[in-house]
Amino acid sequence: MTGPLLVPVGHFQGTLHGEQTTHTVRLGTRTLQLDEADAAAWLLAHGTEESGSRLFSRDELAAPPDVVTRLYARGLLAELPAAADEYAGFLANYRLEPLVHGLGNGSGGDAGRYGIGLPGTTLGRTTGLSGPWTRLSPVAYHLWRWSAVDRSLAEVCARLPVADRAAPYRLDAARAAEQAVALVASGVTGWTAALQPAAPARLVGGEAPRLPVVEPSAGPDPEDLVDVPYAPGQPGSPTLRVPRWELDPGHPGAAGWLFAAGHGGGPSYRLTDLSFEGHFVRIGRTDHPLTEGEGRLWEITRGADAGRLWNRTAVAAAAVGDGVADAGRLLDGLLDRGVLLEVHPGTPQAVAFARAYRLLPLLHGLGDRPHDRRIFRYGVPGRRVAGSSVETALLWRTAGRSLTLWDALVELTGSTGAERFLTERGFAAIRRLLRDGLICLDVAP
Repeated sequence: MTGPLLVPVGHFQGTLHGEQTTHTVRLGTRTLQLDEADAAAWLLAHGTEESGSRLFSRDELAAPPDVVTRLYARGLLAELPAAADEYAGFLANYRLEPLVHGLGNGSGGDAGRYGIGLPGTTLGRTTGLSGPWTRLSPVAYHLWRWSAVDRSLAEVCARLPVADRAAPYRLDAARAAEQAVALVASGVTGWTAALQPAAPARLVGGEAPRLPVVEPSAGPDPEDLVDVPYAPGQPGSPTLRVPRWELDPGHPGAAGWLFAAGHGGGPSYRLTDLSFEGHFVRIGRTDHPLTEGEGRLWEITRGADAGRLWNRTAVAAAAVGDGVADAGRLLDGLLDRGVLLEVHPGTPQAVAFARAYRLLPLLHGLGDRPHDRRIFRYGVPGRRVAGSSVETALLWRTAGRSLTLWDALVELTGSTGAERFLTERGFAAIRRLLRDGLICLDVAP
């Protein structure tokens, strides 16, 4: 008898090397520091490739008993219920956080399985992590996607029985609970979800709010190149030509930046006849079905390279080049519905945006390295997906415990520096994090 299986709780935030190496895990809205022994045991509890990525009991976990006891006492380990009469209490006390993207199903023989992982082909190019990491049944996919919304797994299960869009099915409460417990084990060991304590309050809002309209103002062309000296104040310093929007995002002539809102659910094909039903994006508590052209516009905006200014013109042009002939009309419709957001840096509208939306961090933070403390890495332990500056990583970390983007900015900079940080560095950081699949923008509660 080995006892109940242990499941790790929390979202790994990575390692920062300073005077002392610290490993950080976010537990709900709290950040906990782990020493080397605690971090090693907590990561090992996720399973190993040699063990088939399964959970361990206390007796099976190759860690000192006192370390396991300490992690359990701090709330970083929980016991996965093995009997049906234990499910209700567990599901009421915990929730799941999706850490990757919904990729939907296909129109072929595997239409009954829904992929989750990283979208696109540019991500994970050195790690092979692009595409589906695993495939879920329609019920498990429903539970996984909506775990980002509800305060506990019990609330997600209460959404069932449901009528699936592709084929109606019924699931009683006992079966739903069993599926949710199984999803916890597969999600945590597969690094596609993090188990967290149940939230005391709502996590996201309802419908996407309407941002104040910003009238175009006269000013310099944001695409103009500006000569910037490498060494300011030194006569004769070589210069670098930088686009005006990058040098000064908040200048009077700056065009609105476009961002994709919501957590993607991918394309959905009906199980009955394999016809296309929609490309789904969840924003707040609403699932938005998009046409194929609209879905492509959303993906182009979400994955837009941070080295360009992505305004209406740029996004529409990219979509037309990708075969979306009526991109301009579709773009206007997505902006009107709040599926895409147009935000102008350096305006009161930008502050309204930061107060109305939150950043939900995805993937895991792997941290910096002792010999290179400038780059913070993301992915899954042992496999990197992307990197950013440490300053951007601090925004990613802080956003996970903040109810709004504005709250995260204030925590990082103080109330007097939040707006300036948003204008000068925040917009670019959000663009990079979205491009690499490291966050999604959602409605604040």
